[in-house]
Amino acid sequence: MSVKRSKQADHLERAIEAALAPGRFVSCHAASSFVNDVQAVADRIGGLVKEEPERAQRLYETFIAACHEKADEVDDSGGDFGILVQGLF
Repeated sequence: MSVKRSKQADHLERAIEAALAPGRFVSCHAASSFVNDVQAVADRIGGLVKEEPERAQRLYETFIAACHEKADEVDDSGGDFGILVQGLF
């Protein structure tokens, strides 16, 4: 992997971490905004599928695992976070 691609991957991995904010609880009142931020990162990863499928796959795997970890920190009463994560599969 080239240095350029490594830096790009790190950039999106940081975006995943920033959107999911590990350790921060998301209340039902903040869930909609939170889901929108997470969806924006998913869309950025989705944009890589045609040009960089291996990178997109690796990032999706990381993203899905991180979402799984975040699930206990989200009041997902509306189900939007669950729907978003299900759509990633």
